[in-house]
Amino acid sequence: MFSQQQSITEVLEFGISLSDQIRFVLETANNDNDQFSIMFQEHTITLQVPQQLVQEWTLTNLVGFEEEIQTAKGKAVKVLVEKDFACLDKTVEENEGTYPNPKADC
Repeated sequence: MFSQQQSITEVLEFGISLSDQIRFVLETANNDNDQFSIMFQEHTITLQVPQQLVQEWTLTNLVGFEEEIQTAKGKAVKVLVEKDFACLDKTVEENEGTYPNPKADC
């Protein structure tokens, strides 16, 4: 899980070559000011999240967060990040790496 690894990567594949892929990396900020930052480089979008928010998001019932972040190139990017809950109709293997679904107790 993200709280233990401090980083998670998802890949969107449009084809088999690396140039046909977009990577999304979510990681705990390790910058001096512990603020949000976002970068786009070599088909990869990297979002760094402040440590305090990472702890709150991963250890509580907080489902997600959103933020508008200024890029290094003077543009604003609005991001929304939410937990990936386990699907109630999928197998354990298909739900690997997800958060427990709050509706599973219904």
